[in-house]
Amino acid sequence: MRNNLKRTFAVICLCLSFLLSACGVQNESIMQIKGSNEVVSESLLSDEIITDFCSEDGEISVPLFLYTLTNTKAEIMTQYKSIEEYYGITIESVYGTPIGDTKEFWGITYSELEDGTAYTLGEYAFDRTVNACKQMLAIEGLASALDYSLPDTFSEKCEEEYKSMLEEYGSADRWSVELAKDNLTIDDWDRVLRYYYTGNYLSEFMFENDFITEPTDDQAKASLEENNINFKFMNFYLNAPQEAEDTETDDDAQSADSSESVDETSQDKAEESSETVEESEAENAESNEASTEDVNLELENAQIKAKAQKIYEELVNKSLSYEDALAQSDDGELIASYYPEGMSMTSEEFVGYFGIEAKELKSGDFHYYEDAKNNIIYIVQRIDFSETKVDDEKENLKNDLFSDCIVDLCEKITVNEDVISKYKNIWDINN
Repeated sequence: MRNNLKRTFAVICLCLSFLLSACGVQNESIMQIKGSNEVVSESLLSDEIITDFCSEDGEISVPLFLYTLTNTKAEIMTQYKSIEEYYGITIESVYGTPIGDTKEFWGITYSELEDGTAYTLGEYAFDRTVNACKQMLAIEGLASALDYSLPDTFSEKCEEEYKSMLEEYGSADRWSVELAKDNLTIDDWDRVLRYYYTGNYLSEFMFENDFITEPTDDQAKASLEENNINFKFMNFYLNAPQEAEDTETDDDAQSADSSESVDETSQDKAEESSETVEESEAENAESNEASTEDVNLELENAQIKAKAQKIYEELVNKSLSYEDALAQSDDGELIASYYPEGMSMTSEEFVGYFGIEAKELKSGDFHYYEDAKNNIIYIVQRIDFSETKVDDEKENLKNDLFSDCIVDLCEKITVNEDVISKYKNIWDINN
């Protein structure tokens, strides 16, 4: 039963950890736990701005912070194990210490700060957890200020989950005992669940009620086109010349001759001369054959180029549809399957692939490009971004706007440094 409870809390608290915004790296928060697991009233985080516009202060209990930290550590260790499996190496072979909840592992350098000092993996895990708790306070305070409450469907869902827990443990008291093993309370369980769903729903509520102005389609399209391009393309493969086989040069032959015994007879030399003539004739024949192959290769490539050029001109003149042109290209079926709405890439990537600046092409323009290095001919056409991509970008912009709002609140949250300093050695937690 406890495993089920832990899984439920793990999912919620990990989601809490992942919903981080760029609040800036600050060392913040935690609380105190007495031997009886009683939560001290002293709060680890308090939100000044929320205090100004809410009826009550926000705070994070030490147990909730520690549980979030525990799950953050577990997630990071899982990520590093995935790296080991993917690359077939061990973290120990790279950093000199195995993956584990140890001082050595959390002392691994995660990145380097501007002043050249190391920012450790432990510092990253700690700051990530702190920022998650800040975001929790910010979202709770914002919801309170806007008088926002979760929809009835959530209340019903929460009630069902609550009843399920009571049935599993038999009573609220037994459930509380299990939660206390992880320094949690039923109120913590309810709060995290509500926070998680509030974070999902509050953004839409703010846009629907004009607390934040929703970006328009034109703004989303402009955002996409600022550094990106959407296009259709087709390709035609040219035949690459075969690499010539290494042949022995005259100098090599002379070098080999010099290694022969100086006592060779005239007859031996005559035979050698005869063999050399035969080898020379054979090489000339091979050379002529190779020349013929090169000529044939050039002719074939000339035909491929003429075909591609003709298709390009017909596309420009609108005497051939894109679909019919694509069907005549080498990878037409594959391209049609994978890129039905066109392909997108950054402007920088585009010029690298197709030799032209994206800004030089207007929507509908075609471009013919021969990639001599890779022996491919491309025909590309710039097109508008699809409605799906524009809608996706609108969602991205909305997320950014909402995140900016939360970041502003996070920056106003003050931290009880006296409390937090006790928990910075994260390897000591739960050990």
